Amino acid sequence: MVLERLDEASEQISFPMTRHSGGFRECSECFCSPCITNDKNKQLWWPSRNSDPHPGTAPQRKQLYQRFWAMMANCGAWCDDRYVAKKKIARKSKTTWHKRELMPDCVLKVCREWLPNPVKQPYMGHKWE
Repeated sequence: MVLERLDEASEQISFPMTRHSGGFRECSECFCSPCITNDKNKQLWWPSRNSDPHPGTAPQRKQLYQRFWAMMANCGAWCDDRYVAKKKIARKSKTTWHKRELMPDCVLKVCREWLPNPVKQPYMGHKWE
C-alpha cells in the first residue's frame, strides 16, 4: 500500500511503506501505528536474538540506526507535523544540533537491547556538530 500526502507546496509525496495500520496504538516516539520497532514491521536484517554485552557494539548499532532511518523515511515518519515540531523544539535548546533527523527513543531502546554495551560503559549518544 502506498501512502500519499500533500505537503505545503501541494506536491504529492508517495511513501512505499504504510505508517498506520488499524488495530494498533500509535507510538508516542516515532508516531507510527504500530511502532516502527514492532514485530509487525520486522525486516530480514533484524537480529533474531539479543547479543551479549560487548564494548565494540557501537558500529553495529550505527548500521541498525541507519536502517531504521530508512524505514522511517520510507513510511513518511520524518514528514509528520508532530515530529517536525519536536525537532524544532530540540533545535532551540542550548545543545548544538546537527541538521539530521532525531532518532526516536523507541529505536534507540530496541537497538541497545539487541546490541548492548557492557554495564559500566555508557552509550555515546548522538555525535552532534
